[in-house]
Amino acid sequence: MRRMAAVLLCWGSVATVSLAAAPAAEPPDVRKVLASWADTWRTGNVDRMMAFYDDSRTTVLIESRGVMHRGAAAIRLYYHNALTQMVWEKVELEELEIDRHGDLAWTVFRFKGEGQAKEPAMPLAFDFRGTIVFKWDGRAWRIVQEHLSPIAEVPRVRTRQQ
Repeated sequence: MRRMAAVLLCWGSVATVSLAAAPAAEPPDVRKVLASWADTWRTGNVDRMMAFYDDSRTTVLIESRGVMHRGAAAIRLYYHNALTQMVWEKVELEELEIDRHGDLAWTVFRFKGEGQAKEPAMPLAFDFRGTIVFKWDGRAWRIVQEHLSPIAEVPRVRTRQQ
């Protein structure tokens, strides 16, 4: 009986150590998160867009025209303007590259968007490069840096035919 109790006690200790050392759940594919981010442009929903960003004063977004927004409040204001002054009809990410190391992932892509500006009413098309750095916070991939850049000899914004 003592021997059985000792065996059970040892087995319980090993099981506890094994459970404690179990790896955390694997984060979702960054490609899917980035696709959801792109889809969110068409919703016009600022809260939904902000859910992708790390709620930190060090989170940075740099627009394709070079303006930098630092911190969640400044980024929220940027998206409020970007998503309410235009009805986004299409957003596509092309030439997508993704790399990951541990809790960090970085993406490079070509952003192509089309929509209708509200004031003045005008159909527009956007074309620029983007780089987004994500950090895994244990629950979700969060954007900690976003940088959009013009492409040489390609108009960043142009009017388009309807």
